[in-house]
Formats: sequence, structure tokens, C-alpha cells
Amino acid sequence: MGNSNEYYILASKIHNDLLAILQMNETLKDIDVMLDDISRKIGPVEEATWLELERRRKN
Repeated sequence: MGNSNEYYILASKIHNDLLAILQMNETLKDIDVMLDDISRKIGPVEEATWLELERRRKN
């Protein structure tokens, strides 16, 4: 590396990567909100049910 054009290209790539990371973060937040909504709609699952599901998964 040496000339300013190479630095500009690198800075542009880093900038684009950071924008992509910020977009992924927003998407993850949206997914989190959707999962919370689904969770509320389904209602609480009793612990015994989870234990049964875990037992079945292991077998």
C-alpha cells in the first residue's frame, strides 16, 4: 500500500462493512422483537414440557 487511492478503496470497503454490520444488528433486533411477540402469543411453556422435549432430543 502506498498511494492515497488504495487508502480510499480500503476506507470505502471498511465503511461498507460497518454499514452491513449495522444493518445486521437492526435485523437481529427485529428478529428479537418478532420472537418475543411469538413467545407472548404462544404463552408460557411449562418447565416439565421443556424437560420432556430435552429428554426426547437426547434419545
